[in-house]
Parts: sequence; C-alpha cells; structure tokens
Amino acid sequence: MKKITRKSNTFRCFKVLECLKKYTNEDNFITTNQVKEYLYQHYNIEADRKTIYADIKTLEELEYTIEHSNSKGFALSSNLFDSLEIKILSDAISTSNFLDKKYRQSINDKLFSLINHKDAESINKYEYLAKKKSNDKTKYYLSNIIEALKNNHYLILDHQDKIIAHHLHRFHDRYYLIYQYQGHKKVYFKRVDRIRSIDITSEKIKVENNLRKEEIINAMRKQVDMFQQDINRIHFKILENDEKTKQQLIDLIYDEFDDVNFKNNNEFIVNGNCTPIFYSHLIKFGNKIKIISPKETIDNYITFLKNICNQYK
Repeated sequence: MKKITRKSNTFRCFKVLECLKKYTNEDNFITTNQVKEYLYQHYNIEADRKTIYADIKTLEELEYTIEHSNSKGFALSSNLFDSLEIKILSDAISTSNFLDKKYRQSINDKLFSLINHKDAESINKYEYLAKKKSNDKTKYYLSNIIEALKNNHYLILDHQDKIIAHHLHRFHDRYYLIYQYQGHKKVYFKRVDRIRSIDITSEKIKVENNLRKEEIINAMRKQVDMFQQDINRIHFKILENDEKTKQQLIDLIYDEFDDVNFKNNNEFIVNGNCTPIFYSHLIKFGNKIKIISPKETIDNYITFLKNICNQYK
C-alpha cells in the first residue's frame, strides 16, 4: 500500500472521524496514540499528535461534538442514533419478510456502522422492542436492561430482587428478559411489558456466565408456547360514553392485553388464552368493558368472579 503523507488532509481527517465513530461514545474514549495506530494499520497513514489534534479541531468546526479528557483522550458524542434507536430500526428491518435475507443484512450492516464498534458488538446480546404500542415506562426499562447487558451490571427487579440479566429476546412479537437471581442457578424469563420496575445498579457482575444462549432461549420458547396453545378470539365492548375517559380506557387496553384489534371506537377483539391470569387483567376494568363472545368465555369469567365472591361468604 502506498504511504499517505500529511498532505492528504481531507482524507486523513475523515479517517480520524471514522475511527472515533467505530470506537468511542460518551463512555468510551480513545487516545491519540490509538488513533495514530488505527490510521497506520488500516490506511498506512503516518500522523503525529499535532496533526491529530488539528484534525479533531477541524471536525469540531464541522459541528461534531467531541469530548476531551487529559487522561482518556477523545470521544465522539454526536452520533445520529444511539444504540437503542439503531436496534429499533434493525428489528423493523429484520422482520420485513418482503425483503430477502441478504438485503436485510446489508441494510443492518449500514445501520450498525453508524454506532461505535463496542456497541455494535454488544448489541447482539439482546433483541428488543416489540411492535406493540409502547410507552415511556417500557422504553426506560429497556434502556436499563440494555445498559446492564452492555456494561455487565446487576439490575434490581420490581424494587426488591437483585438479578443478572443474560439476554433480551424477541418471540411472538413480544420481548422477554432472560435472567437469574443473584446466587441462584435457576433461569427465569419475564415479558418486559409485564415488569413493574427495573433499575440498573452501579455494581459489576463478577460471576462468569456459563449459560448457553441457544439452550435457555429454546426452553423459554417451549414454555411460552405451552401457555399460548389455546388461543381464543374474544370480542369486547366498551361501555364508557365519555370520550375522554374512553380514550384513557383504550390506552389501558393496549397496555393490559397482548393482541388487540379495534373494530371501531366501541368494540375490539383480543386474541388470548382464557387463564386466571387473563381474567385478572380483565377484572381491572370493572364495569367499563363487557365480553360479547364467545359464550364459553363469558361463562368461564362469571365462574371466575363467583369463586372470588365465595371466598368472602
């Protein structure tokens, strides 16, 4: 390869930018010597500290936000997308079956090139963000889980239990956190939109993860499928007349039920299996919604309610 000298200022400057994009973010810095090594190894460009500082200044004049640290070096903090946004876009592309697999991978490769190398590698530890209507709370939980996976930190689940997160896996258009409680061997999974709270700690996980990803994901899928084998199409009617209250009910319906399809502003269909858990979600709505069909589901719900009432006789 022909050696490139300092005269190729524009080319070198953009390769410095390339290096910053690949290896830095607000948490990960790179030193001047590391930038020099990158330029030489990849492009046979020789540069000294003064030249690199000049290139950094040029990039800042082009409105790139670059953090400086006397001990750690430089970090680019002006990426167009963060890791969470990249994976949202990647998930949407990966599930677009009208595109062939090779083309989907090509687009995803371009997306991952927009974030630093470390995040692009660690992002493969998780799959997240369902098509289901989302909210700020779910996004906050996902961000904490992703941060814990990336930096190997413990999480606090539901305000009380310290857990080790292993994977965030998408299945049946839902996202499941696969985890273990601290000091326990049993592996658990929980749907992210069913989590009450999850907070990241500053404590690093010191225990080595010996779990095989494929095995625990397959076990989770079998268990989920076992609960979803008897799916019913349940027709509901909203009994609330006040439009503002009705809209609040609709938002709550999206949060409580998995597969919701509104026929109009007053009626909707839920695809679900009629278990006690399903009825426990339904009971929250009191007399605001009503099951229209099927009759078997109505009868089973009435029996469920009677059994609760009988406990207080």
